[in-house]
Amino acid sequence: MHRNKSYKKRFQTFSKSLSDPALINYARQNGKNTFSRKRKLALKDMLLCGLSKKGLTTTLERRNYLKEKGDLSMQLSVQGYLQQRKRLNPEIFPYRNLTYLMDFYHSDEPKLWKGYLLIAIDGSKVEAPNSKEHRETFGNSGNQHSKTGQVRA
Repeated sequence: MHRNKSYKKRFQTFSKSLSDPALINYARQNGKNTFSRKRKLALKDMLLCGLSKKGLTTTLERRNYLKEKGDLSMQLSVQGYLQQRKRLNPEIFPYRNLTYLMDFYHSDEPKLWKGYLLIAIDGSKVEAPNSKEHRETFGNSGNQHSKTGQVRA
């Protein structure tokens, strides 16, 4: 039971940190005005939607996220979502990962098994924006009909 509470606390801390003004500044790809207006889908929601992807189409992923959030009334086009995502600094994900790991490793929570920290990689895919830079960095994944930018854990 103690373990579940610590994970919930870590997720709540992580979720709260997504609204931090310093993170918003870091998330800006171009210019100081990006993510300054109040949008239908806030930066926090855009990041959580991207992190909760399960390999479905962008339309279904966006709908499932809004359904879980309890806000199916929000009218947000795929084009609008993708335009906002294009403005996102791709370095935000490694940055958030690093801060999350720092929180994990500097807490009292990690338990060792026979002196080792157990880690698992599940092979999950995350869709990355299809840009030349991403294709060069992460490569392509797909089939004979299409190639999309994807990152595999």
